[in-house]
Amino acid sequence: MSKETITRGTSNVFADFGLPESTECQTKTKLAHAINELLKSRKLKQREAVVLLGMPRPKVSSIERLVEMLTALDRDVE
Repeated sequence: MSKETITRGTSNVFADFGLPESTECQTKTKLAHAINELLKSRKLKQREAVVLLGMPRPKVSSIERLVEMLTALDRDVE
């Protein structure tokens, strides 16, 4: 049997994989997750979510856009 080495990761999987802008990627992921959880908890249909978020089609393109979506869902972002 061969022994495998296990390396404990950090709290940022994007940094663990050596991706550039890993902090921004992690922030976008956290914001997108919060948005998805809010939409899911409100049981909104896609059409309702699009109207509420004020965009033709939900796109995750920047931290600012994700913050705008959370604000539209009545959440404060720090």
